[in-house]
Amino acid sequence: MMNALPKVWKWVFGILILLNIVSLLLLWVRPKHPGPPPKGVEVLVDYFQKELQLDENQSNQFKTLIENHRKEVRQLNEKRKASKESMFEALTREQTDRNLVDSLARLAANVDLEIDQKLAEHYLQLKAVCNQNQQKQLGNLFLESIPKPPPPGGPR
Repeated sequence: MMNALPKVWKWVFGILILLNIVSLLLLWVRPKHPGPPPKGVEVLVDYFQKELQLDENQSNQFKTLIENHRKEVRQLNEKRKASKESMFEALTREQTDRNLVDSLARLAANVDLEIDQKLAEHYLQLKAVCNQNQQKQLGNLFLESIPKPPPPGGPR
């Protein structure tokens, strides 16, 4: 009976460590800012048309730009997801190759950078379609859409 008790504690301790690792991985992979659900292109174009008072030609240009941007970002998100999955797969191997893990983490970070650059490029393309008054309003709309950081101290 004396030998059985330390074995049980070793199992309990091992399971707790495994659960902690899984919890940390899930926290790291999940999106940081849930934000609003994605809107359809038509709804978004209608919103811009109303807010910016776009004419038909401008609305058509906005629609094309938004569709192209979404397609590019979707492909980049798939690339980022694949690199993160590969990184986690490399972490779970018996012999972890730290250089491979670091390389895959950098790849995912570079994709995040590319997504941000695509967003800036997309904004400038939309801005080029607008007149001066619409450009100011477009800037305000983009600033309003930036996710706000959580308050200090976390939820109460």
